Amino acid sequence: QILFTAEQLKGFQSPAINGSMNTEQALIRLLQGTSYTWLASGQNTYVIKSAAEVATVMPEVRVTGAMDPDSPRNPSYTRTNASTATKSNLPIMKTPMSVQVIPRAVIEDQQAVQVNDAVRNVSGVFPGFTFGGMSQAFMIRGFDTGFASFRDGFRFPLALRFSLANIERVEVLKGAASNLYGRIEPGGMVNLITKRPQAERYYSLNQQFGSYGQFQTLADATGALNETGTLLYRLNFEYLNQDSFRDFGFNKRIFVAPSVTWRITPDTQLDVDFTYNNEDTREDHGIVAIGNRPVKLPRSRFLGEPADKTTQNMYNTAVTLTHAFNSDWQARARFNYLRRDTVDPQTTGFDLNEATGDMQRSFYGGTATGDVFMSTVDITGRFYTAGVEHNVLAGWEYYGQFGSVKSISVDASPINIFRPIYSNVNLASQPYNFFIDQKNEWNGVYLQDQITLFDKLHIMAGGRYDWASNDVGTAFGIDKFLSDAKAAGREINNNRFSPRAGIVYQPWEWLSFYGNYVQSLGAANSAFDANGNILKPQIGEQFEGGFKTSFFEGRLNSNVAFYYLTKQNLAFRVPGQPYSIPIGQARSHGVEV
Repeated sequence: QILFTAEQLKGFQSPAINGSMNTEQALIRLLQGTSYTWLASGQNTYVIKSAAEVATVMPEVRVTGAMDPDSPRNPSYTRTNASTATKSNLPIMKTPMSVQVIPRAVIEDQQAVQVNDAVRNVSGVFPGFTFGGMSQAFMIRGFDTGFASFRDGFRFPLALRFSLANIERVEVLKGAASNLYGRIEPGGMVNLITKRPQAERYYSLNQQFGSYGQFQTLADATGALNETGTLLYRLNFEYLNQDSFRDFGFNKRIFVAPSVTWRITPDTQLDVDFTYNNEDTREDHGIVAIGNRPVKLPRSRFLGEPADKTTQNMYNTAVTLTHAFNSDWQARARFNYLRRDTVDPQTTGFDLNEATGDMQRSFYGGTATGDVFMSTVDITGRFYTAGVEHNVLAGWEYYGQFGSVKSISVDASPINIFRPIYSNVNLASQPYNFFIDQKNEWNGVYLQDQITLFDKLHIMAGGRYDWASNDVGTAFGIDKFLSDAKAAGREINNNRFSPRAGIVYQPWEWLSFYGNYVQSLGAANSAFDANGNILKPQIGEQFEGGFKTSFFEGRLNSNVAFYYLTKQNLAFRVPGQPYSIPIGQARSHGVEV
């Protein structure tokens, strides 16, 4: 409703309106070049008044914390909301899980280059095993993430080393509470949230120099592509060159990420994102040990081969369609396609002669290709029953990973760790003798409801059911590969329901107590029992409790967590036998601040 009097606007010629815009945008265009403005007087109701009249009646207004959290100019180190734990934009104080957010301001002020640099700010998170440094993995609550990282909730296998150039914030969800995302290790997950196109124009150029030849260029540009602001863009770019304290060590990366947002209507939005990442490096496996101590060698000593160079190309496309039925209900459909091509030659050592310093070495090299398809459909909503507020989530997810590896595994020339002589021979020209075809798929459905009672008590209940399959085929020798690439493989199917429940009591705005119990579906066991049956999949289980505080209008936040976490159904190989029994269990429990 637009309220005005005929006499008030008599003789006024309005500029034309054309295109799709929200109410405020339309009113600004209608009143452009006049002495009139508008005031909101209620839901969907606006009153046209003269600017002079408004100036005399407007009360004093104090604006605090009004900046968009995702604005490039936001200097805050804290965030009040996070989406990773619940797939809904709920306040952290009302979320019954332990989640921590590292915003863009922290990333820029610390001049972080890799994701590892950012997650150092999170308690209980440490770098994990990385196969010489090409990939990235993390230890969360004592458990390795298993080479799976997430970006905008999409799983990226083999822990591809991401650029931070287009990352708005990093959200770390701890514990098995991440069961909304399918098969996952029980320690938790690192989820990278990308920058979104903004209507406000913004341009940034950053140049960083560092020791060992480090040179990084970052560019960021965003704004509207049309006058009505319905078509927005963002472009992020990175060029990174790093040498190393290790002889022959280097890392180069070229990263380009354009994205477009189309506000089709005030209630419907389409987002399209593309990412290209090219990275060249020489993998570093460190130095050797004698007994339980590293050998006294110069820290620059490299025991691989200078001819080894790993190259990785990643192409990723994501499409998201969001529609709001009204202010309470929204649907979001997403599709993601990832293509990864890797060439990975590396020479590693074994069997050291401690007296002479001679070390035997082996060469592993080859190519790996992978295609990953992922789709999700989420419906979120809010409704009331008998005065009780419900915030619900219902969704479906498909994940499919299809890959193949062709590799060479041969002996390489030995090297003396004290007096190294490099052969500079590239063994990658040898014929392939090891092949793997891999398929990893699942469908999952999930449901979640967070109930609010008396504005202080929040109870969450829900779960996820997965239909998962894993198929790994292995063959040795080119003739065997051509005849039957899956001769040594078998398909493993796992179906399971993973529940989770949580509770939050918030007696005051600055304090909340929380607890949760969750289970999650972990990795598929490839071991088999005495009867030849595949063992049950690994399962994560967690009990957690703690409290959260927020002071100084959200500028100082804290989280104290007490947790008991187990990883069950670990396979234990029976000594002297080819089979295993599922009696293994790993446990992690403690306190995080």
